Amino acid sequence: MTSSAASGWTSVAARIPKAANRAANAQFAAGMRPAQDRMNELLREMGVGEGVAELTDGVYTLPDQTAILTVAGFEFERGDLPKNVHLIGVLPAEAPTWMSPSSRPSADRTRALISIPVPANAARVAHHRLGIDLATGTPGPEAVRAAVETLLRDGAIRANVDRLARVYAGHDPVLEIERLVLS
Repeated sequence: MTSSAASGWTSVAARIPKAANRAANAQFAAGMRPAQDRMNELLREMGVGEGVAELTDGVYTLPDQTAILTVAGFEFERGDLPKNVHLIGVLPAEAPTWMSPSSRPSADRTRALISIPVPANAARVAHHRLGIDLATGTPGPEAVRAAVETLLRDGAIRANVDRLARVYAGHDPVLEIERLVLS
């Protein structure tokens, strides 16, 4: 794959991220249908109400407060985010002792990315031009080389990554979690 092909994929992916995200969400929801049905059954037994139409929605909409480890600059734009959902950033590497190691960050949010697809995240990387989406889980050496060359030359990607780093830096997720818990 040439560097122009890598850039071409990003351009195509950037035009269809919401569709790709919806498709990934629908596939996930279908797989979670048995768990959703059981959760709704338990909610009805507890007198909570009718349950939720989608398990993925209920995880966010049923709690009084929901903290999500991301920022608006990495997510798709949406105007329908419930008021109880808070995008709080990413936890610091030196997280407080009450946080489990699995909830700590594993990526440096100040570097451009070459994304080997986790479909929803790869679509976000392409949408926000934060890196190159290789569109495969098994890229060949030429595709990786071309993507790295593109990252090294593309000032717009670097600027987007810098912008996103500033968005992340504007959050204190530990303080935001404490505020949500105490409110």
